[in-house]
Amino acid sequence: MRLGVGLAMVVVAGVLTFALRQDSPEATGVVNGPVVAVSIPGASYPLATVKGNLSLRGDCLMLGDSVVFWPAGTSWDSTSQSVLFSGDFDGSVRVGSDFVGGGGFYNPDDFLRGLGEAGSALRDCGAATGARSLVLAYPDLHRLPGS
Repeated sequence: MRLGVGLAMVVVAGVLTFALRQDSPEATGVVNGPVVAVSIPGASYPLATVKGNLSLRGDCLMLGDSVVFWPAGTSWDSTSQSVLFSGDFDGSVRVGSDFVGGGGFYNPDDFLRGLGEAGSALRDCGAATGARSLVLAYPDLHRLPGS
């Protein structure tokens, strides 16, 4: 049973990686403080569970040991040091909180093309923190820590 679930997750991750490739000129990214928000029109959100402590290393937001980026419409509140969600999601999460939500992990080499300033910010954060992966995170609508 575990092997079947694991294999299914690998297949889903592979399909989503192809679906979210940055070859499309429509993909855009926005940098707002340490928040990097990415919009990929027509792409579905990956459905993996992502979790970890949200931390700020220098100018880089991290979820666990991965550089984190967020869906379009996400912004930064410097006063409360919180990530603010909007658009498809609502709520916030503060730096120092444990985050549990949806998303997916990406290899930076395959993902950052075509994102302009946002891609550069994610690449720079990977280099500055030594992170080997990027993680797209969005809140689980039933459990939003730090709200």
